[in-house]
Amino acid sequence: MLERTRITYRNERWRALAAGILETAATVFLLLIAVRRFEAGPMAKALIAGGGSVGLMLAPWVVSRVKASGLPSAKAAARLSAVGAASFLVMALAPVLPIYVVGCVVALTCSSAIVPLLTQLYHENYPDRERGRLFARTIMIRIATAALFSHFAGLALSHNIDRFQWLLLVFAGAAGLTSYCLGRCPSKPLVAGDGTHPFRALRYVRSDRLFRQTLIAWMFLGFAMLMISPMRVEYLANPRHGVRWNGELLTAGLVALLTGVIPNVARLIMNPLWGWLFDRMNFFVLRLMLNLGFAAGNNVGLRAAPGDVLVLLNQDTVVYPGWLSALVEVLRADPAVGVAGAKALYPDGITIQHAGGYVNARGEGYHFSYREKDEGQFDQMRDVDYVTGASLGISRAAFEAIGPLDERFDLAYFEDMDWCYRARAAGFRVVYAPQAVLVHHEASVA
Repeated sequence: MLERTRITYRNERWRALAAGILETAATVFLLLIAVRRFEAGPMAKALIAGGGSVGLMLAPWVVSRVKASGLPSAKAAARLSAVGAASFLVMALAPVLPIYVVGCVVALTCSSAIVPLLTQLYHENYPDRERGRLFARTIMIRIATAALFSHFAGLALSHNIDRFQWLLLVFAGAAGLTSYCLGRCPSKPLVAGDGTHPFRALRYVRSDRLFRQTLIAWMFLGFAMLMISPMRVEYLANPRHGVRWNGELLTAGLVALLTGVIPNVARLIMNPLWGWLFDRMNFFVLRLMLNLGFAAGNNVGLRAAPGDVLVLLNQDTVVYPGWLSALVEVLRADPAVGVAGAKALYPDGITIQHAGGYVNARGEGYHFSYREKDEGQFDQMRDVDYVTGASLGISRAAFEAIGPLDERFDLAYFEDMDWCYRARAAGFRVVYAPQAVLVHHEASVA
């Protein structure tokens, strides 16, 4: 193990203990105290619940400031953690609602704003093939600490809610330990990129459709995930909602059990699996949970694929034996062939849906032998104007020459025809390969 990896991993294990305690502050206890001890109103509770989100929103600005200062990422994260520790200390020494709310917002903002700095730290000090495993180990310590601390701190508050000041002092100590551990980790100053504006990457929202759609989807998903935890605490802890156990209002310990202990035990069980997967899978591709459209969705796979032949295949198809090898052999046999398409049959297995396509003088696209009975009349390979994107192969050379599918064709029509015409314009042949046969359940899925 490299020296910088060893030092970072050692300090991260200690920091994981502190991070587990601080996690319970963000997810359970700060809002629980606001509800049970201060009987805070909606605005105060909303500010506390949104403190972590403020830090995430400010993270680009924080990164830009750290970059401009030349401060190593770990040192900058240590200073932010020290500010969080001071905030918890002030809250404990001056237990009034306005100071409590402001302190919560500052502490949670500092805690979440360091996330990109920690990411840089892991990138610098953990080897690529071990990053997920090492991170998962420290996360397991963090999760186990969060579960245990949630239980015992909840029991303490159940006996006397006024003990919350001692709990805030524990949080201050945890933030201080975080600052100490981060300050001892080796790190480098952030490398300056193009431009100086902290939100400069948002310019890609306008120019990159895939990035724009993915960002919108992740924002909705992130908003829902961030609000689930405070809403659970509010619902279970506030007497106005009337949640009871055996006829009694839930104790602070029971609220902590439901919102802090049980979720963290579930995370503890699943975390080793996610660490193992992280080192072996492309999580960006796995997280494409929205329908990007035919062109954009296929482009994700096309850009990630490493082979010399790239193949598109709709999910509403059933291929015949030899379908793939027929496409690949045609493309590899002649470098002039850039795109090869298959024979598509209707579900009855005897009616032709597509045997290559042509475009008439009015610019209208048609399939050869459309809805004719397959009697071998189109069993010879030939050049065509286009082939259907339901099943086609394209050579790496052609793909690099003409680029991906045009994502302006939103409705899954004509992007395949456009692709074929671009390939022909670039000097490649587009051929129909009749030995590649499949059944296409046309338009049965989106």
